Amino acid sequence: MIPLIDYDTEHTQPVWIHTEKALKTTQKQLCNIIKCDNLHQLVNMAWAITGKKKYLGNYENYASHLREKGKSEEDIDTMTEYANTLADLNSNFDVELGDFSRAANWGMYQGKPVIVDVGFNSNVLQQYYKR
Repeated sequence: MIPLIDYDTEHTQPVWIHTEKALKTTQKQLCNIIKCDNLHQLVNMAWAITGKKKYLGNYENYASHLREKGKSEEDIDTMTEYANTLADLNSNFDVELGDFSRAANWGMYQGKPVIVDVGFNSNVLQQYYKR
């Protein structure tokens, strides 16, 4: 995640935050580092790790699928590191993962991919996206 500099301490839910500045990036630039074919693949791996999307199977099956598609163990390990971070955000902080398939929610900071927007949680999902 992008490093936090300061945030609103006057409200229970902060109204503002101040972070370091991340550079804009593209899906291609991110996937060159993360070793995914696209960001949907990364998000799907994270869902497989959480076990919350049964149709994706478990992590072991997902990794096997990637091996069958020609991914190296090193690439799978790299992608797994990033997917674990996303899975942790979902499991421990109620962050929904769908937005992370969009490059606009990522940036580059000191040459590394960082998440710049983690505002999509279950409350936002229910309020704005459920029918």
